Amino acid sequence: MATAPSSAIGVGFGTAALGGQCYDVVLLALKAGFRKFDTAEADWWYDQKAVGRALRDYFEEQQQTMDDECVADECNPLKCDDLKISTKIPPWSLTSAVDIRKNASNSRSELVGFCDQVEMTDEEGNVLDTRPFPLDVYYIHAPRCWQGWHNRCNNAPKTLELRESWMAMEAVVGVDHSARRIGLSNISPQELLDI
Repeated sequence: MATAPSSAIGVGFGTAALGGQCYDVVLLALKAGFRKFDTAEADWWYDQKAVGRALRDYFEEQQQTMDDECVADECNPLKCDDLKISTKIPPWSLTSAVDIRKNASNSRSELVGFCDQVEMTDEEGNVLDTRPFPLDVYYIHAPRCWQGWHNRCNNAPKTLELRESWMAMEAVVGVDHSARRIGLSNISPQELLDI
């Protein structure tokens, strides 16, 4: 059985530069109790697909173990709610609101699509709506490309201004429910003030 999950605030596992070992390393981190993971859509440094496969395979294995070995009150079932998964959209994908929202939805499916639907209820517990289980945070990895950052930045397509990208990111949370929160990285203070 796996180690009890870490409940420490802010303790997570980054998945950059794991290369071909990404799947195995993420499985090892899950077995060690990690439940917070950070990845990105930017291939070369990250392997988001491998992170998603490791999460899914680990959860399926744990569920099978629970089904086979546990008596109701003796096991602490692993739940998707224990997961906090964040990923980042790369600057070359900030080409339209539609693309940003589509990327977020695809990343959500790839990383936590194996999780059950989330039921939205009213005060009396009546189910109002069901939504897909969301990512914890969906970040803009960088608002624009710069030379040498990634090979896809060479001859990158025209991208949206940061404010327009941010408005699309707000729809990722408020309309699509692909993520609980949104964020920014690799941004200057002036750019932050603009949005």
